[in-house]
Amino acid sequence: MANARALRKRIKSVGSTKKITRTMELVATAKSKRAQTRVLAARPYVQGLSELLTAVRMGLAAGLSDPLLCEVASGPEALLVVTANRGLCGGFNSNVLRLAQAQPRASDVEMHVIGKKGVAYFTYAKRAIASRITDLSDTPTYAEADRIVTPFLERFLRGELRRVRVVSTLYLTATRQEPRVHTLLPVTPPVTPPVTEGRPAQAAGASSAIGPLWDPSPEALLGTLLPQYVRADFLRILMEHSVSEQTARRVAMKNATDNAQEMSKMLTRTYNRARQGQITQQ
Repeated sequence: MANARALRKRIKSVGSTKKITRTMELVATAKSKRAQTRVLAARPYVQGLSELLTAVRMGLAAGLSDPLLCEVASGPEALLVVTANRGLCGGFNSNVLRLAQAQPRASDVEMHVIGKKGVAYFTYAKRAIASRITDLSDTPTYAEADRIVTPFLERFLRGELRRVRVVSTLYLTATRQEPRVHTLLPVTPPVTPPVTEGRPAQAAGASSAIGPLWDPSPEALLGTLLPQYVRADFLRILMEHSVSEQTARRVAMKNATDNAQEMSKMLTRTYNRARQGQITQQ
């Protein structure tokens, strides 16, 4: 009888756990759908800025550039590691942290960590953390991206940083997210202009090829567009991180719910056999 009573308690406990994981799965599903909509809307904007920068760069006079396009010869490198504030999302955090640990450990690399999970990991690993940000919301905003990235922009322009890289998760599909290293500064937009679909390319050297007339000058446009591009690109990175986190949590909670369902069935069968045995003995 004691064995059957213990099985009933376990069945009840597993059922309670299944309700919790199912609720968390539904919440993560709703959040991931909203985050996916924001990411898909942000990508064309960043791509459009990138294409505009490419066109403006082609209009620059020979020898002219912008400080945000040039890597500083000396100075430390800033490495931003973007993790989640919470767990229960499978290998989402560990994959990013593993990639961050694989980066060269030089004395001139500053580690800046976003997310409580990353802070806890590097603190336990006794890695020096230059700055830590643990108040990032589940739905990153332009104001949050601006607050985080502006100090790095200013230091880069002063020549205090030679490069800024970001280790985060790139959202590819609903079933595929990959940790990547993205160079934020210096800015590296595409070097060739995009080909417009359905518009035939003009022959090289054609006499009718006329370049665009810029007002204000390309130099002035670069000075305005580049900081805006950096902030928009960093916001896109944070959005990709957010949707990847929620997608990973949804998958993890679905697996937990399915496992709880299977365990509940197994325990119920075991309980029924134990109960039948007791009845037979009586």
